[in-house]
Formats: sequence, structure tokens, C-alpha cells
Amino acid sequence: MPPLNTDARDSSSQGYWRSLDQLAATPEFQRWAEDEFPTRAGELVDPLSRRRFLQVMGASLALAGVGCDTIRWPKENILPFVSRPEHRNPGTTVQYASTIELGGVGTGLLVTSFDGRPIKIEGNPLHPDSLGATDAFTQAQVLEMYDPDRSTSVVTGGPWPEGPALEQRSTWEAADAALKAAMEAAKAKQGAGLAILTEPTSSPSLKRLQARLQEKLPQVTLCEWEPLSGDAARAGSALAFGAPHRAHLELRRAKVLVSLDSDLLHDHPGHLRLEREWADRRRMNAPTDPEPMRLYVAESALTITGGVADARIAVSPASLETLALELAAAITANPFGGSPGDPSRFLVLFLSAPPDPARLREIDEAAFLPDEFRVVGREIYARLPEGIADSKLVQILGGKHLGVTATARNWNTVTKLLALADR
Repeated sequence: MPPLNTDARDSSSQGYWRSLDQLAATPEFQRWAEDEFPTRAGELVDPLSRRRFLQVMGASLALAGVGCDTIRWPKENILPFVSRPEHRNPGTTVQYASTIELGGVGTGLLVTSFDGRPIKIEGNPLHPDSLGATDAFTQAQVLEMYDPDRSTSVVTGGPWPEGPALEQRSTWEAADAALKAAMEAAKAKQGAGLAILTEPTSSPSLKRLQARLQEKLPQVTLCEWEPLSGDAARAGSALAFGAPHRAHLELRRAKVLVSLDSDLLHDHPGHLRLEREWADRRRMNAPTDPEPMRLYVAESALTITGGVADARIAVSPASLETLALELAAAITANPFGGSPGDPSRFLVLFLSAPPDPARLREIDEAAFLPDEFRVVGREIYARLPEGIADSKLVQILGGKHLGVTATARNWNTVTKLLALADR
């Protein structure tokens, strides 16, 4: 578009105009241009403004490129191997088996390497705990390997808390010499005053090295620390069995799974295997196993395990013990005594409050035979020989007739809940 001060009536050049006022170059049009764009009026009538703009921009780009040499990547040469490693073909990926340890739990992996550089991590399908799966922490190990903030040298510092302020780079040779001097001094005291801090590990090799160290330095202190650990679970198992243990679950053999504030499909050390086994048990494998596994969860916060449960109860942490005790009391107080027969046809209804006796008397028990029920405190025990699904008695007891909220569980689930709570 030509500038506004170009005379469109000039026959010596090709002219363009936006309106008849511009063509006539009337004073009214000039005033309108200045009023509409008061800060740009000079540019609208200056035939060199656009050209000048391009000149200034071109000069700025040229000056910006002057300093590009200072930020170039360092020059590297790509050279062929003088002696190429065995089974290494340039440009071809290689997979090798490895293991990663997080929180003292090892997971089998398959690592894909490209020209000696790991680029992808997947689970090893032959490993019993990974079964070909990985989690987000394992996948992030590739990013951690190429993290520019990763430590590249040994660091030494003064005593805490002044240590971080006095940190200095050192060498492996200096660190080796310092450690040898410290070990020699500790030998004279049988290891007294020497403490070694490590992360949790289940490596047999490291365990053997620690045992050999304690043989030579009986008074040495070995410490393990992990930000998120299972110390509470180990302490509980020590109270129950006399020694710390870790629970190894076999979900393939379970028909009913109950979790009390435990996210076993996410936080459990063997969660990759448990996820696969849970998924397999949820499939309908008729006729050998026509019933999928049922999952019941009582927890204080929403978890992955609670999100996929058949039934989830939200309880406070302080109420978990009460819940376990009520389950134990419900089993002990069974008014039918002994074995309830088929546990899948024996129902316990947990009420939010004791039912109104007057409403209970309105129920004609003879009309629902052979089904029968008994009331003990805030629990109703119902024996249903013909099954739960078609029972009209269950509809009455679990509905609005009693005026209280009811949660029903069959005898299998109640006993499973109690067994898990006892652990």
C-alpha cells in the first residue's frame, strides 16, 4: 500500500487510493488521519517509514549475530572405533538386563542403549517382581543420568552445619587417601567413633561387605536412611512375629482382598507384581475360575487402590483401630454360633446406630422363611440359605425401613477384614 501523501492522480506512476477523499487529498481526510492515529500520523504520511523500519530491524539482527560465536556448543569429533567392542554395530540399539534399587527393593529392567548411551528403560518380563512393567520413578532414571546438575566429582566440606558453605571439589585419589587414613585410625579403636551412612539395600554383595566390615571393626556403626521408608510396617511385624519382616502377597490365590489404609497397588515394594496379579484375577476366566476377585478398602485418603476397589469406606486414621475392633466383636458376637454354613450366604449389616425396636417388631419373620436374622447392638446377622441376590429380607433390612444407614458384608469379607487387621 503506498503512503498517504502519494498523489494517486499522478499519471506518471501507478497509484492506489482507499477512498475518494484520499484521491482528492482533501484537508478533511488529513485531519481524520491525524485524529484516528495521532501517534502514527507522521508514519502515515512519511514515504520512508516502512523502509526505515526494515533497515533498523536488519541492523539489529546483524548485530545480534555478532556474539553468536561465544555460545556455540563445544566442537566434537565423531571418530570410528580403533578396536570396536564385540557385538557393537554403529547405529544399532542394544538391549541388556540390569537392576535398579529404590528404597532397598530391586527391580529387573531391560535397558536400551544407542552407541553406548542408555536411551530407554523397560521392565524385564523374566524378572519375578517387575514382570515387564516399570513405574514413573524407574522411567525417570534416564533423565537423571543426563541431568546437568548431577554430581561430577567428589566434594569435601567442613563439619556440619558449616559444611555446605565450605564445600570444595576434590578428586577420587584424595578421597581414597582420606578414607584409608580414617579406616586405619578406626582399626586402633575397633571401629569406635566410626559411622557409615548408606541407603537401604537388599544387595547380597553389599550385605556381605558390611558383614566383613563388622567382623574387622566390631564397634562400627552402620546406619541406613530413606526419606520414605516402611519402618512402621517392619515395626508392626516385629511386634507380631518377633522379628521385622516384609509382607509378600500372593494375589493370584486370593478371592477377597481387604486393604486397611494400605495403598498396596502403588506404595507396596512389590506393587508392579501386585498390579499385574490383581488385573489377572479381575478377569473372568471361566470355567476354571468364574468369579473375579473382590477388593474392599477402608482408608483415610483417596489412593489408587481405593479408586479401583469394589467398595471403599472413607475413615479417619484414628478410626481404623476402632473398625478392626468392631469387626472382631461382630465375629465374636455371632448369635447363630459356630459355623454360619455357606459364608457367602451369611450377611452382617453394620448400622450407623442401634435400630428402633418398634420398627423391628413390624417385620414378620415368618413371611421371609427360610431366611432369618438376629440383632446384636448395631449389627444385624442374616442367614440366607437361598442366596442374597433375591432375598426380600435383605431389601427390608438394608432399606429405609429401619431409619438408619446400613453397610452389608458377607461373612467371607468380615473374616478377611479381621485377619488383615490382626496383622
